[in-house]
Amino acid sequence: MKKIFCSILLISVCGVSSFSATRYQEKRQSETPKKPEYNEPLRQELFAMTRAAQRVRQRAVGAKFEDEKFNKELDEVDGRNTERLKAIIKENGWFTIDTIGIDGLRIAFLLITQSPSLEFQKEMLPNLKASADRGELAMEAYATLADRILLKEGKAQIYGTQAQFIEGKVVISPTEDIAHVDERRHKLGMPPLADYIKALENYHRMAAEREKKAAPKN
Repeated sequence: MKKIFCSILLISVCGVSSFSATRYQEKRQSETPKKPEYNEPLRQELFAMTRAAQRVRQRAVGAKFEDEKFNKELDEVDGRNTERLKAIIKENGWFTIDTIGIDGLRIAFLLITQSPSLEFQKEMLPNLKASADRGELAMEAYATLADRILLKEGKAQIYGTQAQFIEGKVVISPTEDIAHVDERRHKLGMPPLADYIKALENYHRMAAEREKKAAPKN
């Protein structure tokens, strides 16, 4: 499972595929001129949790998930983040855009997808769907978690969001009735699978170029 990556995280969470959420934010701002009173301590805690996980994840990715030390660290930090998220949600309920903002909600989504707990992810899926239905998150977020859950259960995904990067090519993980996957993606406002694959290949090509430039020269 380590090699299966949720590639939509690399794009949607950063805002490239967040059209519906952005439109929702613009609509809310036009309806409510008053600046929302966010729970800033909670927002900053979520951001700190993500930064801690990303530092370890970058090291694990750099080692191509072949260094057990980094893999163990990654499992530990994702596990701690999961337990903290459970406590926060138990105390405050599901996150809303009014309390942590769109960026905070995307971070919560990211942390949930990185959780090692399948049970927790399944419990959170309806919450993500509700946020997406309200336009607070892009539907890709819901599709991403739904696909990740199915693969963890040993089933085929249905939206084609999960993939592996093998020998310079994006290889989509097993997908149910892949001949009709674009129909399912279209219903959620997602681009065709072929366009999605091209976007991922371009992203990883640019990442490889940055890594090459950053590598120390002999």
